[in-house]
Amino acid sequence: MNWFTKLFKSKSLDQTDRDYLDGCDAFIIGEKTWKDITMSKGSLESKENRTKEALKYFDKAIEKGYDDSEVFSLRGRCLNDLGFYFEALEDLNRAIQNNPKKSIVVDYHIRSIIKDSLFDFEGSLADIKEAVRLSKLDNDYNRRCNNYATKMGVASPISMYETWLQVEERNVEIQKRPIAVARKNSELKKIKRREL
Repeated sequence: MNWFTKLFKSKSLDQTDRDYLDGCDAFIIGEKTWKDITMSKGSLESKENRTKEALKYFDKAIEKGYDDSEVFSLRGRCLNDLGFYFEALEDLNRAIQNNPKKSIVVDYHIRSIIKDSLFDFEGSLADIKEAVRLSKLDNDYNRRCNNYATKMGVASPISMYETWLQVEERNVEIQKRPIAVARKNSELKKIKRREL
C-alpha cells in the first residue's frame, strides 16, 4: 500500500510554480477590480483610484510570470485610462502578439484609440480597419459583444467601429496639414510616462 500513497502524495511546488500561481491570483483580483470599474458609476476620482488598484494587480501578475495576452490587454486599458499612452501601446502590442489567433476586436479598437492619442492616425486607421474586419466574423466573442451592445442601446459594435473608421479617415487627412504636424510634436512631449 506504500507505493499507492506515494503515487498520490502531493508534491511541493518550486518557487517558479508558486510565483506563477501568485501571478494567476493577482490577475484574477485585478480582472475583478477592472470589471467592477467598468460596471460602476462612481466618481472620476474613485474610478481613477480603482484603476490604479487594478494596475497594481496586473503589474504583480506579470512580475510573477503570468504573461497571458489578457493580462497585457487589461493592463494596457488601465494605463490608457490613466494617460500613460506609450506604455499602454506597448501592452496592447504584446497582447495582440501573444495570441494572434485570438486577437480580439476590442484589443484592436483600444490600440486604435491609444494610437489616436499618440497622433499616429494612420496606425489608428489600420487598427480600426482590422477591428471592423474582425467584428464581422461569426464567433462566440462577437455574438456576446453584439448582445451587450444591444442591451446598451448601440446598434452593433460593427456600426460603432465603422463610425470610428470615418473619424480616423478624416484625422489622417487633417494630419497632413503643416499646423497639425507642429501641434503633434508639441503635444507628444506633454504625454506623461510611467515611473516604476
